Parts: sequence; structure tokens; C-alpha cells
Amino acid sequence: MKKVIFAIVSTMLLTSCVEDVTKKLKSIFGAATADTAAVVNMVDGNDTKQQAEKEDIKDLPLLVAASYGEPDYYAPVGFTPSNQLSGDEYGALSEEEQEAENKRGEAEVDAFVSMLKQNKERYNKLLIDGAWMDVQYVEANFDRGESSTFAMGWSGEERKDHMKYVRYRDVKGKKSEGFDFGMLFTKEYVDSHNFLKVTGSGIAMPKDVYNKIEEQTGKKIAKVPYGYAIGNDYKYFVVMFVNEGNKAYAIHAVTTPEGLALSEMESTDVENGEAMWAVDTEGDYPMMGIQIAEKGDNVLKIWYTDLAPEHACLGAFIVKGNKMQKREYSQNYIWVN
Repeated sequence: MKKVIFAIVSTMLLTSCVEDVTKKLKSIFGAATADTAAVVNMVDGNDTKQQAEKEDIKDLPLLVAASYGEPDYYAPVGFTPSNQLSGDEYGALSEEEQEAENKRGEAEVDAFVSMLKQNKERYNKLLIDGAWMDVQYVEANFDRGESSTFAMGWSGEERKDHMKYVRYRDVKGKKSEGFDFGMLFTKEYVDSHNFLKVTGSGIAMPKDVYNKIEEQTGKKIAKVPYGYAIGNDYKYFVVMFVNEGNKAYAIHAVTTPEGLALSEMESTDVENGEAMWAVDTEGDYPMMGIQIAEKGDNVLKIWYTDLAPEHACLGAFIVKGNKMQKREYSQNYIWVN
């Protein structure tokens, strides 16, 4: 993997998968071995701070998909490094700091691929639309094709030429009735985590929460397109604000027993009256499908999928107190034959 490629693309990866995922993203993911510990460059004003961060990637859930009429599910090989910098933040770094950031990201990608190679046969629990299925490992393709790509419509050797993947099969041989996406776990992960059930996508936002968000952000809400109930104590919402000039704004909100947690504000350009959240969503904010949540150590982790005609992403909202961090784990281009 060319370092110069990673340097260019690393400035793009902080943005959500709601901004179009292109084929250019596919070339940054390689395969090697590395320690999961990495030194992270954090930009704070004009000062660059370093902090040691360890992210446990063992048994990390995978995003998988099956095409219509197939019993097999494919997980693309690809990983998004943590704490990615914006283009402005990356550009403010010195050449030495940029090189360190590139190496940090490469090390995380390599560590993930190494983990997947070692643990691929242990993934056997598939979650789709709130229901669990048992699957078994079939094969892997780490050495050919494109990373971070769902190459659907091909089969056999042609698929291998287009997609790096790990492949699994429903133990009952049930075939997909559509273009189905799901999350794949190891049994050990499922057994060791406290999961909360997610219900509905039409949960209405309480008026007091609505008012509090407007007060805290200083922006007028245009609409709350959808919301989910998580367990008995939590609710998640996407919030769209009234456009300001040529900018559109959105935020994610979670109500908790302790109060309200908000993500960082997201923005995009408005062209001809249409917000440019993603080129393949016709101006709408992509549907964040909340799949499942887990609770532990006073931290709530809400797993989501961000799906659109040309991209499929897997990530999590990490909620602690009134803080909410968005963490993307994979950004994938959908390539349909």
C-alpha cells in the first residue's frame, strides 16, 4: 500500500459515510500484522497532542451482505482507523506529523486484517432485522480484488477478482430474499456483552427534548425524520435543522436516564435548494439503521448501519454521560454488476 495514497485518503475518512464513498477509498486497505496499540495525533487548536489509545478489535462485529437467491453472506475486508482528522486538521500538521498519522492509520488497518485472518472461523452469529441466525465459515479471499467493496452480482472467480471478502453460509441453507445486510458476531462477543433490544423507527421525540436541543445548539429544528427505542431507558433520534444560507445541518441525539447526549454537529453544502449529504440519496440524510446496542461500564454503544444505493457503512455511537461520539468501523462501496 502506497503511503502517499493513505495520506490523501486519510483526510477524507473522518467524514461520515453519508458523504459519498467512492472507489478511491477501496485502495487504502492492505493486509499485514501490527500491534493493536497505536499513537494517535489529536489536533487541538494550533497544538498537536499525542495520546496512547488502545481499541479492542478482537471479535469486532462485521458488516455482511447477501444477494437475492444466495445462502452466502460476504463480509468485505476493510477497516476505518479511529480518530481520523478532517482535511483542515490534517493540513495543519507538519510533514512529520502527517507521516506519523498515516503510519498510525496503517497500523490499525493492518491489525484489524491480522485479527480477521486469525479469527475468521469464529464468526458464527448473524443479526438481521433483529433476528439471530447461525452461520458457518466457508472461505476467505484476502489476496485478490478490492478492499472495502461489496461486489454483488458476480460469482466464483469473478467475485474474487472484484472483492476481498470473508464468506459465510446460513447453516440451514436459507436463501436471501433480497439484498440483505446484517451484522456478524462471534459467539464469544455475544455471550460476553449485555445487549439491549432496539424497537421501531417511528419513535416521536418528546417536546421537552425538542426544545432542549434547539436551546443547546442555537438552531431551529426542521424535522426529526425517525427515532428508535433502545431497551427501556434510551431513545435515539436523527435531527435535521433549518438550512442556514448554503449549509444544511444535522445532529444525532440520545436520551438517557442522566439526560441528553448530542453528537458533534454535521454539515453539508446546499446546492439548488438540495442538501448534498450524499450523491446517492437525492438530498436526504441517509437512513441510520440502528441494529443493536450494548451496555457496560457506564457506556452505551449503539451499532448502526448507514445504507444507500452506492455505499454501506457500519459504525457505532458511543454514549457516556452527555457525550456522544460517532465511530465508523467500515466504509464500503457497493459495486453491482
